[in-house]
Amino acid sequence: MGWAATLLVTFLAACTDVIAPGGRTLSTAELLILAQQSGAPTPSTVSFWVFNERAVARVLSHADPTLTPYGETDFPAGSLASLNGQALGPEDSVFVTVSPRTGGYGMTIEPVGVTFTNGFRPTIGLFFARYGDFSVADGSPTYASREAYARALDIWQRVGVDLWSEAPNSRATGSDEVSASPEAAGEFVLAAPR
Repeated sequence: MGWAATLLVTFLAACTDVIAPGGRTLSTAELLILAQQSGAPTPSTVSFWVFNERAVARVLSHADPTLTPYGETDFPAGSLASLNGQALGPEDSVFVTVSPRTGGYGMTIEPVGVTFTNGFRPTIGLFFARYGDFSVADGSPTYASREAYARALDIWQRVGVDLWSEAPNSRATGSDEVSASPEAAGEFVLAAPR
């Protein structure tokens, strides 16, 4: 095997832990990320403690008169598995920040070194009925209408520099919400394959 081939095999082997197993993985260019309408009030960022001994939930809201929900996070008791490779016990907690995606639908959960316990993973949800801008799908050869695009939306998690993997258990949980149960903190977007 030549030097370049050896280098490529070594690189790919080193990256295998970056790509989530079992889910579809696409580049940013292969996704239609749902945008927010121009002039939509900026959603809030929230920071709070997540405790392993009890459930914790928070809502991100648009800064409009009715505080229209943008997203939510629900951490069940026992959801924290580790932080930067250190196992977390039943009495541990982590200070978490959840930030909305600028101009679009998504969120970043930090610190990114947090992993979640199988069977007790948090649920994240994104609401898009009031401020979703579905024009991103106009002219798409994949979606015959904006409604077809809306039905195809899933939550995707960044797994590489320009790679996204469909988040575990991503599914519509109403006509205007999609939720998922991520395995780890990180960056998430609401999108459909282009």
